[in-house]
Amino acid sequence: FWSALTRLLSIHFWSALTRFGPIAVRLAPIPTIMKIRKNGVGGLPLLPYSAMANLSFVLFMYGITISDPQIIITYLIGLAMSLYYCAQYLRHCPQNASHLPRTVEFHKRVSLGIITLVLCSITFLGKELASLIVGVTSVILSCSMYISPLSRLFKAISEKSAKDIPLPFAIIGLINTFSWVIHGFFVKKDFVLWLPCAIGVVSTSTQILLNILYRTGRRDNIMVPV
Repeated sequence: FWSALTRLLSIHFWSALTRFGPIAVRLAPIPTIMKIRKNGVGGLPLLPYSAMANLSFVLFMYGITISDPQIIITYLIGLAMSLYYCAQYLRHCPQNASHLPRTVEFHKRVSLGIITLVLCSITFLGKELASLIVGVTSVILSCSMYISPLSRLFKAISEKSAKDIPLPFAIIGLINTFSWVIHGFFVKKDFVLWLPCAIGVVSTSTQILLNILYRTGRRDNIMVPV
């Protein structure tokens, strides 16, 4: 028992989980994508998928700038999965849709701007400065994703119902973000890796707490960014 507990509390254990956490998070939208393929996008937004793709691309490029194979491989896989989700969404989304939020064209322009910023930084700036700019960009994108569920959290508190906060996604998100806090702070000593995930720990922990306080029989399959 004590051996298992010591292993569970070890830095090595949580650091090892960072190889799988981001992939597990990016597998979460599969049921929603299957519904989109069958019934169309309905009122579902594009933002979770476009944001996931943008963040995966930036972290993949950050891994290249700091020559970290684990980050490169992890987020290359995540990027491929995210692009698949975006492609499936766009395939079943009306061209004039404006609830994504905004329009498809708006999302494409934002993504193009992020790609241009990252590639220009890597091409024209020194490696150290480029890694800083790409890293800060990933921090901003990560923090925006982790903060985005706030409106849903406030709604759950006001309605005393957690039906719109899927517990499995929150648990996966907590494990993923906590492992990256440990890995980024103690192993890599890189604020780009641990700072946004610290916010993610607070966000996902709050989602789990609300599920405990306001238990409901059924939860909708809505993807919460983690």
